[in-house]
Amino acid sequence: MSSGRERMEWAQAIGGLAAFAAVFLVLAIEVLLRLRSGVWPGWSIGTAVNPLISGTPFANWLTDPHSWFGFRRILVWALDLPLWIGMVLLAVALVYGLDPGLYWNKERTRPTKRA
Repeated sequence: MSSGRERMEWAQAIGGLAAFAAVFLVLAIEVLLRLRSGVWPGWSIGTAVNPLISGTPFANWLTDPHSWFGFRRILVWALDLPLWIGMVLLAVALVYGLDPGLYWNKERTRPTKRA
């Protein structure tokens, strides 16, 4: 029977592969739309997030900030990135970010000093 750690490794790998498959699906749809219409759709992260945050105080602040102007500029820049780039970053975070200890040998020790 497999341990909980092995199940976590498999779940993490499957989640990462599913996220990368979604990236290729989004890119394929964008390419097909480009070939059909002659115009690149240019979906951004903001396009995907907009239905989730519309009408919230966060969305109101994002359109008309009264403070934290520098943070808003960073958020607007990040939301203007192409959707597929955001999905790649999410997939990498799923694969490597959930448990970095999965990819490091815990038995590795520091070299000892010679006398």
